[in-house]
Amino acid sequence: MAIGKVKKTILILVALAAAVVAIGIIVLLSSLNSIVKTGVEEVLSYVLEVDVTLDSADVKVTEGSVELSGLHIGKPEGFKTDESFSVETIKVKVDIKSFTGDSPTVDLIEIIGPRITLEQGLRKSNFSEMIKSASRFSSDTPEAEDEEPEAAGKPVIIKKILVTEAKVSISAPLLQGKKATIPLPKVEIDDLGSESDPIAPAEAIGEFFKRLFSEALKAGKGIIPDDLGELLGDSLEGAKAAAAKVGEELGDAKEALGDQLKGAKESLGEATEKAKEGLKGLLKFGKKDEDE
Repeated sequence: MAIGKVKKTILILVALAAAVVAIGIIVLLSSLNSIVKTGVEEVLSYVLEVDVTLDSADVKVTEGSVELSGLHIGKPEGFKTDESFSVETIKVKVDIKSFTGDSPTVDLIEIIGPRITLEQGLRKSNFSEMIKSASRFSSDTPEAEDEEPEAAGKPVIIKKILVTEAKVSISAPLLQGKKATIPLPKVEIDDLGSESDPIAPAEAIGEFFKRLFSEALKAGKGIIPDDLGELLGDSLEGAKAAAAKVGEELGDAKEALGDQLKGAKESLGEATEKAKEGLKGLLKFGKKDEDE
């Protein structure tokens, strides 16, 4: 009888432990979904310098997959369109084992049916402004050194980004209030980062939007007015040039500051030596008076 009670107690304890573990896993996974959602919003918003919202994230750890739903990327300051980019579904496949190493590997990012709005102003476009913002993290510019390492993110390897069923709406003064909407052919971006040279997520975001902008311009050729196509192209090149100029100016400023600090250090050293010599002279003079 006593043995039966012990067995029953053990079974109850095992059942309770299993229930606690199950509840823990559910809580952990729900927290993980929330963490990913918040992370996507904060990283994209910081890198592109626009408002970003994500409706939900569904992380499936055992399958190595993440599904993002309802991503909305807003507009840079000074533009009229409500948002620059929106998509209902993004599917991500990752190599789970690689996340324990230095360079996590993303096998595929599939962006299905995005709606892209290119708004061209007199000199710049919404996309050129976001590209310029993202270029702060480019490894080719000294400006990247001024950003916090955590802001750029842990370097990753992205094997493929696939964009399908995309539509681009173009808004510009030259269209006189009209909008040109064009379908975008499938876009494939391969090998962002490698084992020997992984890429920061922030830099990968910039590269993605550059490619998307370029593909939109190609798709619009012959559909949108030539003048507008040239203007959009110029705004893209302007963003690249502006980013490069910022990098050069920062480099020059750092060099000038270094020269100033070096000069100040040398002047301080000279002043210190003169003060020492003067002090020695005073001490000798004082000693001479005492002897007399």
